[in-house]
Amino acid sequence: MNPDVPAPELLAPAGSFACLKVAVQNGADAVYLGLKTGSARMGAENFTFEELEQALRYAHIRGVRVYLALNTLFFEETFETGYQTAKKAAQLGVDALILQDLGLAAEIGKSRRDFPCELHASTQMSVYNEEGLHFLKNLGFDRCIAARELSLAEIAQLCSAGIMDVEVFCHGALCMAISGQCLLSSFIGGRSGNRGECAQPCRRKYALIEDGLRTPYAYRLSPADFASLPWLRQLAGTGAGSLKIEGRLKSPAYVAAVTRYYRQALDGSVADIPEKLTELRLLFGRGDFTSGYLFGKLPAGDITFRSAGRLGLPCGRLKEFPSRLPVPDTLPQRLTRFRFSVRFDSDAHPLKAGDGVTIYDAGETEYKAAGGGTVNSVKKGKTPQTADITAVGTLGARGKGPYLLFLTDDPALRERAEQTLTGESKKIPVRMLFSARSGEKPSLQMEDADGNLALAQAAVPAARAQHAPATEESVRKQLTKLGDTPYSVETLQIDLEPDLFLPVSVLN
Repeated sequence: MNPDVPAPELLAPAGSFACLKVAVQNGADAVYLGLKTGSARMGAENFTFEELEQALRYAHIRGVRVYLALNTLFFEETFETGYQTAKKAAQLGVDALILQDLGLAAEIGKSRRDFPCELHASTQMSVYNEEGLHFLKNLGFDRCIAARELSLAEIAQLCSAGIMDVEVFCHGALCMAISGQCLLSSFIGGRSGNRGECAQPCRRKYALIEDGLRTPYAYRLSPADFASLPWLRQLAGTGAGSLKIEGRLKSPAYVAAVTRYYRQALDGSVADIPEKLTELRLLFGRGDFTSGYLFGKLPAGDITFRSAGRLGLPCGRLKEFPSRLPVPDTLPQRLTRFRFSVRFDSDAHPLKAGDGVTIYDAGETEYKAAGGGTVNSVKKGKTPQTADITAVGTLGARGKGPYLLFLTDDPALRERAEQTLTGESKKIPVRMLFSARSGEKPSLQMEDADGNLALAQAAVPAARAQHAPATEESVRKQLTKLGDTPYSVETLQIDLEPDLFLPVSVLN
């Protein structure tokens, strides 16, 4: 990255506590999350106030900031609830409130002392120029999450104005509406996207009608997912203070992997970006990734058109529809066994037993799932680039074809991503001072880089040893055993009077 431009914050999604943990453990500088109400992602697991307190404690101990997304619009009858929710969250210790409702922001501004946190303007405010930033600053905002439709040049211009901190998206799903301000959801689905209940009308099929003629139905409003990983150096060089990963509805495995790869890219340690994008596409991606609006308009070819959901990785084409095999009595009734032959694409991801696959009937305007399940065996075919595969899963009726094979789950990749759900990979360095003198209670003082201090003292004074006195080496060995705590010993200073008896239980 450009050494003259401060490194941006990496902001990761936390739709659940598991997602928060893996985001923290994989290098996020901050996470954003929502409560059970008032969030623009009501479909996520989200947090109660009690869980929010736990999340704050977990993240803050590890030096990670927590932003609460209270980014819906409030009606008159829900406004007071929204205000009190914001106030309680601020006083619990969230580092920022993400707001869309201008009325709520103005009301908070009247009693700013009750809100000891930053205010961030949601991307749903669709701010894209300096006038918008001045408006937000006058309203008391500290940061603007810029409209998603900005190019690299426009982001750089916005940041160079120096009016306030600017946050931009670096990865995730795109919305066909302007920065998520969708009214089509209410008209078609009866649910408001601006109130956290988007019906995702952009992921539905539409036809074009003119002069009595109609095109086939297709996913004409469904954009591919955005990934800036190949251009992250340019995006970070715009001067944006924060790079945001979209995905509060995604799995812990996805959050872990995408956070780790963007962390590595920001630190200059990522290797083989195409391979990383392939893995992210397998964990969740709508077709190939798009560069979004980084270079101007969204490329027309980046509308997914034939599918609105996750496809996985293309593997190849089936020679014919799968044939059913005898089903053992031990297999659940809803499942079946089947066999098929496939000709792999030249760049296909290799298949192995245990992988998840989906077979699509690749119609003229839509991919329809014809079957899928878990691979049992992969046997090399008689000709190059072919294989005979048996699987267990579900199988629909024969369609028109052709049939395409997609890899939809790699357990090894998923398990590797989820490993950070347990254990501690993010360590906070601490300086330790241990003191033990005869007739005094042994004490241990710990201090982190932010000046946070902790002091522990033994229950009884140290006494002279009858045999096997404590040594500096034995004390150091015990005190540096921090296990699965979030801490690592940076320095340890030991003030130990000779010939003292110090039980291991006291040191522990």
